Order: sequence, then C-alpha cells, then structure tokens
Amino acid sequence: MPREELMKEYQAFRAQRVAKLPACLKPTAPQTRRNASRAPALKKLERILYAPLSFEPLPPIFHYGYPVSSEKLASIAASLGYTPDMEGYNRLTVAVDAINHITGNVIDHPAILKVVFCEGKRFFVVSLCTNWEPRNSAKEAALKLKGFLHEEEDPKWYLDGEQWFWRE
Repeated sequence: MPREELMKEYQAFRAQRVAKLPACLKPTAPQTRRNASRAPALKKLERILYAPLSFEPLPPIFHYGYPVSSEKLASIAASLGYTPDMEGYNRLTVAVDAINHITGNVIDHPAILKVVFCEGKRFFVVSLCTNWEPRNSAKEAALKLKGFLHEEEDPKWYLDGEQWFWRE
C-alpha cells in the first residue's frame, strides 16, 4: 500500500477512535489550559482514554470519583474533632484529615484528593482511581463514598487539573 493511502487509513482510524470525545478533549484540539478547563465530567470513558494503541498519543489523566467542597472537608474534619478554634488549624490539615478518614474508615480503599477541571471550573474530587491506573475495586468503594457524601448520582470521570494534555 502506498504511503499516502496508509496515512489516509491511519487518519480515518484515528478520527473514528476520537469521534465520541467532546471537542475540547480531542488530541487535535488546542492544547491550552483554557480549552482543557471546558471539559465536561464523563459518565464513561471512551476506549482511547483508557488504552491507547502503541502509535497513539497518551491521553490526559482522568479521575474517577466525586466532587467535594472545602466546606464538606471542614465538616468531616470537625466531626473528627478538628475544629477552627484549635491551635494550628489550617485547611491543609483539614483536607488531609478528611481524606484519611474517608480512605481508612469509610471506603477502605486508596483515594486521593485532586484538583480537576470541569465545565470552566476547578474543584476537588475524591479520586478512587485514574484512567492510567484503573482499579476494579473502585466501583465498590464508589458505592460507599456515594452514601457517605450523600450523593444522588454515580461517580464520574474528571479531567486532572495538572495532567490535562495529550502526550505524543
């Protein structure tokens, strides 16, 4: 097959693999923080975001979990006895105490607090896994976390606030 035909075939194949992605998440979209910040939360990831083929670019990192506000983290920390009137009280310790409680006492599953992009906003997500390191146990942990946070919807995939770009 001539090189030109081969390139056409490859481009058609690649276009098919990214066809269902939102425009701002396609590898051909401008790789800017502003563009990335427009990414929506996704209920399901397209296959190319999980397992690119060896000749495809590496996808951005997505976190599977639930959004959590600073106020919610403070409420969790307060329920553990860490209140604003304590000496040395700070938001970093609030976040660490809250996520440690969630990880060890609520879901019994690894989790981290990450800053993500979603529809022009940045916020925290309790991340149970990523598209680069999926875990089968994340779905079970998500059910426990859903109850603990009093969420009504299932968890979603959110674009990482630091590793939001495709890598060639």
